[in-house]
Formats: sequence, C-alpha cells, structure tokens
Amino acid sequence: DGYTMATDELESGIGLPWKLRLRLSDETGRGMQVHSRMSEEYLGVRPGMSAVGVLLSTSREFGELAGMTDFCVLEEVAGGEAVEA
Repeated sequence: DGYTMATDELESGIGLPWKLRLRLSDETGRGMQVHSRMSEEYLGVRPGMSAVGVLLSTSREFGELAGMTDFCVLEEVAGGEAVEA
C-alpha cells in the first residue's frame, strides 16, 4: 500500500516502472488482458470487480477482440449502484 509513482523502486533501479496487468472477460468467456503503468489510483483494484471498457474489433459481430482503448473499474455499493473505483 505504500506505492507511489514518484518513489517507484523498480523504475529508479532499472528504469522500468511497475506494471498493472488486468484480465477482463465478458459473460460469453471472451477475454482480454490489459497492461498499464502502475499508479496510486489502481491500488484499490481487486479480483472480481466489475469493469466497463471501449472495445475494438475487426468485425461488426465482435467475434474477435482486437484492442481496448479505455476502461473503468467499478466498485459495487449498497443499493446495486456502481461507482468508479
């Protein structure tokens, strides 16, 4: 929990920052893995949290995913509403 981008030990040691790796999947079992630079804002992300994203596909049926441009992890709150984590 003591991570900050300003004091990233890996980056100061070897020049590469810590990475965050997320695997997102839908109800049909299709999935995509996303890599991002670690940030303090991501420390609350936990397995099983819901997420929404902007997906790209080469076909109109989205049978195969080609990329993701953005995503937002949601945190469930009382009453069934979701808020950005």
